[in-house]
Amino acid sequence: MLNKAGVANTWYIPHGVDVNVYRPGDQRAARKALNLPDDRFIIGSVATNKGFPSRKCLAEQVVAFKRFKDRYKATDALLYLHCLKTTAHGGIDLIALLEDLGLAEGEDVIFSNAYTYTLGWSEERMVQLYQSFDFLTECSMGEGFGLPILEAQACGIQW
Repeated sequence: MLNKAGVANTWYIPHGVDVNVYRPGDQRAARKALNLPDDRFIIGSVATNKGFPSRKCLAEQVVAFKRFKDRYKATDALLYLHCLKTTAHGGIDLIALLEDLGLAEGEDVIFSNAYTYTLGWSEERMVQLYQSFDFLTECSMGEGFGLPILEAQACGIQW
C-alpha cells in the first residue's frame, strides 16, 4: 500500500502509539480495576517469556528486582510480570527462579493470569495496567519494536 502511494523507503515502518488510547490516568482507579494493591511500589514489565536465553531478559530483571528489594529494604516493592510464568512457550521457569532467589509469588512478584494473558488483553485493560505501575522495567537483548516502552511512556510511566 505504501509503495502504491509513492512512499519510497518502505523497508522500515516505525510503530507508534495512539495517545488518545494510551494516556495518563488515575493510578488508584487503575489498581482497583485490576485488583492490585494500592499501597505498594509496583515495578512492571510487559514481555513475552519465550525462547532461551530470554531475549527479554526476564531472569536478569527478576534478579535486579531482588537486589533492589534487598539493597534498599524496599519491603513495599512489588514486581508485576505481564507474561507466562511457565516454560510453555520455550521460556524460562520463572517460578523456579523466584524460589532460588527467595522471592514469593503473590507477595513479591505477581504474574498476569495465564488464561487471560493467552487470550489477550484489550487496549483499555493494558492502559489500566500501565497506569497502575510506578515504574516500567523493560530490558532486552534484542528489541523488536519496543511498543511497551512507548505505551507506558504515553501513560506517564517512568522507565
